[in-house]
Amino acid sequence: MKSVLLLVFVFKLDLLAQQLKKSSVCICMEELSSNLDNPLIIQNAGDGTERLFVGEQKGVVHIFNQNGVKCTTPFLNITDKVKGLLGLAFHPNFSVNRRFFVYYSSRAKPKNSSDDRVTRLHEFRASRQNPDIADTSSGRLIMEIQQPFSNHNGGEIIFGDDAIFIYFLEMEEQEVLKEMHIIDSTVKERLSLLGKILRIDINKIGKRQGYGIPPDNPLMMKPRMFRPEIYAYGVRNIWRCGKESGRHNGRILCGDVGHTRSEEIDVLKKGANYGWKGREGFECYDNKTCGKTVDSFN
Repeated sequence: MKSVLLLVFVFKLDLLAQQLKKSSVCICMEELSSNLDNPLIIQNAGDGTERLFVGEQKGVVHIFNQNGVKCTTPFLNITDKVKGLLGLAFHPNFSVNRRFFVYYSSRAKPKNSSDDRVTRLHEFRASRQNPDIADTSSGRLIMEIQQPFSNHNGGEIIFGDDAIFIYFLEMEEQEVLKEMHIIDSTVKERLSLLGKILRIDINKIGKRQGYGIPPDNPLMMKPRMFRPEIYAYGVRNIWRCGKESGRHNGRILCGDVGHTRSEEIDVLKKGANYGWKGREGFECYDNKTCGKTVDSFN
């Protein structure tokens, strides 16, 4: 097993602003664990227990208690479903409803077919009897998206301050759809969920899917032109996001992996077009489409 050193910031985020006002503070780091296998996610459930949930790429989530001790039994083990764990998010009311969500890449059946690559958004609940273990029997598939390639399966899931809406950031379709992020592209490209920022209501179940559509999504009134889940588009391969506090409290910022020269950090905005594949960062990537890329479809 590959052992990876995981470093974490050891301060309470909710107290940081207060500490900074009082005096200059040192933000220090210490080793949490050296016995993890490719850890790539660390989350706090926001339930007041101070537990840290650490997700490994293979599909295992461990709990570290407030003293930094790892629980003997993993919180979640879905290695039978997962090719690569990509995201973990806890419902804002997790302390009451025990709901949490994982986003991962997987393989659809049959395994030998050419179109068996998918990413999935899945819901589970923590066990009612033991909050340190997930109830895998509670699993519910919310969304499955076909992927054209086995690599670059990135993305993120995060709850905004609008509570019941989960922002679901899906990787781009690479070379298959050349101009899918241009506002006047074909219907097929505009209806693709790849390369988009999706916003769905996980407290409702729609007629044809396991989620509802927020009524204020920007494309709700254009169902024949765009999928109503789309909140923004023109992203390439968003990997991690975070919510800002302080002056811009609740604002979501995301890092988007570049292709050749530039990486970018995007502020999540309703109806925004972040430019890929016409633009990479602030520069043109594809000169044929760069000037045709609009900033917004609002």
